[in-house]
Amino acid sequence: MRSGDPRRTKSRRETTPSVLKNAIVTKLDQRIVAKGEIEFPCVPALLDTFMARLVALFTAMGKPFSDEELENLRRAVQTVTEQGYRFSSQARTVVAYETQAPPEPGIAYRVFPRAPSTNDVYAGWVSSRAGSLFGARADAKVIAVAESLGAPESVRVLDVGAGTGRNAIPLARRGHPVTAIEPAGALAAELRKAARDAEVRVDVVEADALSGDVALEPGRFHLAVLAEVVPHLRSATELRTLLAKVGAAVAPGGRLLFNAFVALEGYKPDAIARQVGEVAWSGMFTRAELAFVTEELPFERVSDEGAFDYEKAHTPPEAWPPTPWFPDWALGRNVFALPPGRAPVELRWLDHRRRE
Repeated sequence: MRSGDPRRTKSRRETTPSVLKNAIVTKLDQRIVAKGEIEFPCVPALLDTFMARLVALFTAMGKPFSDEELENLRRAVQTVTEQGYRFSSQARTVVAYETQAPPEPGIAYRVFPRAPSTNDVYAGWVSSRAGSLFGARADAKVIAVAESLGAPESVRVLDVGAGTGRNAIPLARRGHPVTAIEPAGALAAELRKAARDAEVRVDVVEADALSGDVALEPGRFHLAVLAEVVPHLRSATELRTLLAKVGAAVAPGGRLLFNAFVALEGYKPDAIARQVGEVAWSGMFTRAELAFVTEELPFERVSDEGAFDYEKAHTPPEAWPPTPWFPDWALGRNVFALPPGRAPVELRWLDHRRRE
């Protein structure tokens, strides 16, 4: 009998319990049935992180991808994420997945954007959230600067990004002539209603202040306020354009007051921090990026104060915080999961006077 005769080959059947269990589980993985969606904010700089999450999810379901399948998934996620990021800071990448019917081992998926505009987001807030969206009281800093400028009836105020009127209504109630610019239709409607209910006049312009459709009369206003507006901007170019336009509407001796997330000296936000900041409506700027206000525009700085500390010190204890989300947001914790006071950015009030 030849040596290669199969009758002389000893059987090598597996009997090790642990090996057999793994073999059984591997076959059962093919019978797992699952479907769902996972969403990520459209942050291109975090593509590798998002891919690691997807790989972990699919592997946990017993559906690991081959290298080729993984590369195809990565390209799809990257394309949608980059497109969504360009469209809106609130866009999200959605991966909808469903296991294929046994005995197929893989997952069928599709990748697509879910991209509500800022207007859509605010409309959802108005329809679903009770009470004041942005706080019931005016910003203490806004009122303090307005009071410093003289008799209210002679101090015209421009409130850019006025929201539902948290500052505009109290200013009008004090006697200031107020013009409010608000791009989100749902918020502008709430502002008009609030003005009627308070029996005060606020001239509401429903438009984006950056739009060419909004013309501001040069030197008309004594105070221009941009409260919680600059953190929504997505670039230093937008910042320069907006402040130059609004600043031109301020009369000599008048004030330009805005708050912004300012990076600590020595900290240069990278792409991840900047993009996540946009997602969290916490867009951040360095002091070098803000220097143009005093170096190129006709303004001199009056004060530069941490918004959290200022508002807390000038708000009655029973009214603090103005909203549940304000403390974490103002301290940069919507971007950085760090203890209070440890984030490398913070919201600051930047007050400027137009030179005579």
